Amino acid sequence: IIALTGDYFTVESHYEPDVLARAFAPLAEFKGVAVAIHGNHDSEGERLHRATVKMLSARALDIRVLEHDSFVVKTRSGVNVQILGKSYTFGPGQKKPAVIDFARSVPRVPGALRLFLNHGPMEFQWVDDGLCDLMLSGHLHGGHIGLHTPWCTASIFAVCT
Repeated sequence: IIALTGDYFTVESHYEPDVLARAFAPLAEFKGVAVAIHGNHDSEGERLHRATVKMLSARALDIRVLEHDSFVVKTRSGVNVQILGKSYTFGPGQKKPAVIDFARSVPRVPGALRLFLNHGPMEFQWVDDGLCDLMLSGHLHGGHIGLHTPWCTASIFAVCT
């Protein structure tokens, strides 16, 4: 399972329409095993949102885009994994109920591991025990371990050097 957790568009990518197609081209080798959710930057306008969905779900990539949805996949090793994907929630005070309500609204599949894809990394604190086995998030602009750059000095790399 390849999990893509949002913010595919940033200020830098808005000016080059095919930048995402080039960035995700290597995923074509893994057709059908990737799943994606949207981040806040992917949803900041209807045009960007539609472009992201169209690009990710294109036949060449076959990435399943989840927007408050779930499905079950069987891994190569035979393990069933229930994947929940929640679109980014805007608005102060709206995130906590949206995360909790969505996780509770999807019945757990007996015997399956439960993977929750949710864009905001701080929102894991609101997910009650038993609502998921693992939560993966995005919203980190450069990844969990980023390169030290003039505009981003708060990365693991920057802290260690």
